[in-house]
Amino acid sequence: MLRVGSRRVSGEEVRSLESGQLKTRGFLEETLREQRNDNNAGLRYTQGLGVACRLARSSLIMPPKYEQHYRKSWESLPEFKGWLRPVESERTKASCAYCMSEFYAKLCDIKKHAATTKHKKSSEPYSSSSRQKKLQYSAATESSCGRSEAALCLFICEHTAFLTADHLTELCKKQFMDSKSAAGMRMHRRKCTKIIVNVLSPHFVDLLVADIGDSKYSLIIDEGTDISITKLLGVVVRYFSAARKSIVTTFLALIELDDGTAVTIVRALENLLTRMGLDKKRLLGIGVDNASVNTGVNNGIFETIKREWQLPNLIMVRCICHSLQLALSHAVQGTLPRNVDFLVRETHMWFSHSSKRKAAYSQLYRSLCDGEEPLSIPRVCDTRWISLEPAVVRVLDQWDMLLKHFEQARSTEGCYTAELLYQMYSDPLNKLYLLYLRPMLREVQRTNKAYERNDADPAKLLEDLTLLIKMVCSKVLIPTAKIDPLRQPIDGHLDPKPYLGYEFEKLASTLPAGPEVDFVRQRCVNFTVKLSNELRQRLPSNFKILQGMARLSVGACLRVLKEPITELAEHFGVQPNEIDLVNAQWKKLTLVGWANTTDTIAFWCARIISTLHALRRRHRRRIQGLGELLKLHSQYHGCVLDLSQRYFPAVRPTYQYETRAREKPLTPRGADKKPPNTPVL
Repeated sequence: MLRVGSRRVSGEEVRSLESGQLKTRGFLEETLREQRNDNNAGLRYTQGLGVACRLARSSLIMPPKYEQHYRKSWESLPEFKGWLRPVESERTKASCAYCMSEFYAKLCDIKKHAATTKHKKSSEPYSSSSRQKKLQYSAATESSCGRSEAALCLFICEHTAFLTADHLTELCKKQFMDSKSAAGMRMHRRKCTKIIVNVLSPHFVDLLVADIGDSKYSLIIDEGTDISITKLLGVVVRYFSAARKSIVTTFLALIELDDGTAVTIVRALENLLTRMGLDKKRLLGIGVDNASVNTGVNNGIFETIKREWQLPNLIMVRCICHSLQLALSHAVQGTLPRNVDFLVRETHMWFSHSSKRKAAYSQLYRSLCDGEEPLSIPRVCDTRWISLEPAVVRVLDQWDMLLKHFEQARSTEGCYTAELLYQMYSDPLNKLYLLYLRPMLREVQRTNKAYERNDADPAKLLEDLTLLIKMVCSKVLIPTAKIDPLRQPIDGHLDPKPYLGYEFEKLASTLPAGPEVDFVRQRCVNFTVKLSNELRQRLPSNFKILQGMARLSVGACLRVLKEPITELAEHFGVQPNEIDLVNAQWKKLTLVGWANTTDTIAFWCARIISTLHALRRRHRRRIQGLGELLKLHSQYHGCVLDLSQRYFPAVRPTYQYETRAREKPLTPRGADKKPPNTPVL
């Protein structure tokens, strides 16, 4: 503590005085006056004098200088507008866009520069009298014309080509002259394309993502068959829509790939889900075809996703239609003669490129069949042997007329193909093969079409596949054989005298007995055995899980005596403390009088969820506590069961939208994440 006269000055006060915080001349003079009048000047006078000297020095210190930084608000002032710019490297300087000179960012310096002759001369070309005026655009507003253009773009996107926008817009303006919306339309193909890409596409993508939300979903993927330089991957999503109260299967995206490896496809799927804001942990199942890149046991797409995304309960279901096609193709190889396929294909080719041959055959057919017109022979697909079935049916129905036609054609046209086809139609053994193949191909085709249906019952599709395998095996299997054809081969339990069908046996009985008929019979048996083995090998690996899912069908779940669904709940990751609750709710289903008891999806989705409010008063106690069971079933239907890959042959980068939803006003992407009452999918 330092005493200055009659005052005591602390160390902090001295330091503050020295720093210039208390610099007043009055304080200095008062301190010196007290020191002179004090009788005990001594040391205190000396100390006070030192403090006073320091105070005197501090009082003479100039106030600190501060740096003026550039202000953005100066650019809006009328005298500086248009030419004042900041200097990026130095915050204390400004520059002139007209003179290309720099000066300090002080208001006085800026005004001095504005008054210089150099600045005035440089700013003359940019004066308001010589500068071109900016075009003023009105802000975009919602109008009936804009809605009409958006609706027209949506129609063009879904039904026709973009080139029609040039003429369709003009046609609407001429034909609907009394409409203000049509009269104000200004749209050609370029504007139509931009509206679809920048307005409609983000709008419907946002609606789709908002409708999926946090629910479980499954993906169906398939690579495009286009042989261009760009590889494309089509992605379809299947999920339970709470807004629509149904299972929705819709197009999700079309991804461009650099190559077709499993790593590239998995990375593309991961980027797609991240970009759309979908949680990859909510993925339930994946549907693929039978390519090795998809189903590889070590580094396939399914195994890679299961390992890298940490989804141990992920389900993979292969394309059943593709599996049936592969099973038939492999079963034919080495068992049936190649001339059977040649006979059917060449019969179609004979008439496909000649109207003269069609007219000659039609005249012959009408003369032999009381004036009836012949049905054309369908074309057989080069890559799908299952497409042979409708052609085989037509050939057998017109066998005798085709024989007469090629008998005439070989002499009139002198064609080797006509001679060869006549010899094949003259051989009854070829007809035996086709008579045996017709019922077999018909059953396979029926199962194939069941998987191609949009309204198929998922709980019964696996039953159709198992019935097909059992039917094929029953053709050649001993009736007393105690084996399971779904898990065991049937080679050691064959019937020595199998019954191969009524028409086959009837025609075989009219032919002379000999090794030829026995050889045909044996080849048909070999084809059946090989087909059963191929079908059994292509059963899904999660065959038991799919069998358990069949318990959720309407007929099974409404039985009084039914098996529990504990294994199914465990597979879908239901918490252990909720499994007993699920089983209890499973038994309650028979206590409610449900309206729809035929369609599984309609029963679970439409009936239960949409009628909860209506039934709440009458059956409050009966349906109370079905939440866990409904959640389990929504996961089951979100899993991929109907994997016919029917979505990709006609895939387009757009959705199939409902008509009533097109009248809703469009919003920019991200403006409204809340889904409407009826989402557009």
